Amino acid sequence: MKNIYSTNARRNKEKIRRIKIKEKTWQITKKKRKESMNIERYIIQKQMKMKKEKGITLVSLVITIMVLSILLGTGISVSKDSIRSSKYTAIKTELETIQTKINDIGDEYEKEGKTIGTELGAEERKILDAEEVVEQLQKKAQNDSTKLAEIKAGFRLCTPEYIKQEFGIENIERNYLINLKERTVISGEKVEYNGTNYYMLEQMKDGLYNVTYNNQVSPTGSFTVTSQKDIGKYKLKIEVTHEKYVSNWVVKYRIQGENVWQESKDLTFFVEKAGKYEIQVTCGTEVNLGTQTIQIGE
Repeated sequence: MKNIYSTNARRNKEKIRRIKIKEKTWQITKKKRKESMNIERYIIQKQMKMKKEKGITLVSLVITIMVLSILLGTGISVSKDSIRSSKYTAIKTELETIQTKINDIGDEYEKEGKTIGTELGAEERKILDAEEVVEQLQKKAQNDSTKLAEIKAGFRLCTPEYIKQEFGIENIERNYLINLKERTVISGEKVEYNGTNYYMLEQMKDGLYNVTYNNQVSPTGSFTVTSQKDIGKYKLKIEVTHEKYVSNWVVKYRIQGENVWQESKDLTFFVEKAGKYEIQVTCGTEVNLGTQTIQIGE
């Protein structure tokens, strides 16, 4: 009996030991599973975070590219506008300079029978047929087709080299078509500005217009005079009203009773003395706007 009890005790003890081992194994397995789940959860969270960060990075990149594109596009647009504006200003300045010279020498050259420049080529004749140019020339011809043809035939080609040599004007960068008889100057190349192609001063706002001769400019018109004291002198400003723009008005003035006329080629000028002044505004022998008597100062 003792042996039986001893054997049963050993068996029970062995069972208990195995149960404890299983429990311990189960606990270890459970712990490992928990650790494994934590690791998996960590990995999943990390992956989600990376995806989110990548998403944010991608969105940031797209936004950056869009902003740069807008800035670049704006910069290019501003740059193009600046170039057009600079070219417009350059041609306008050249036109005004040449126009002033043609107005000054026109009579002299015609009296001497001088011919300027060379004959037009095919490219220059195309310019005379440009819509913007034809519109201005038709105004000069008063919509007379015969007169328009005569005006076109009177143009001569003047290169920058010729303009420098003949007229003494430097730094001209392009060819010009000039009709000396009509005192008309056309650029040999167009400049596009604000949606319009420009060739002539007559197209340009506040442009210096030519003096048209051959009885085409009305001798009538008027002018007003304003004055104000300015640091011991008197500033006079002449405002002219006339049917045409004229580039070279001359103001003649003198204190009433004096014999000698003073002249100003600017419509704004200064006089030192107060008094009653006689003032005339003329352009050559073609236009005389009359004489006004004005009290300047006290």
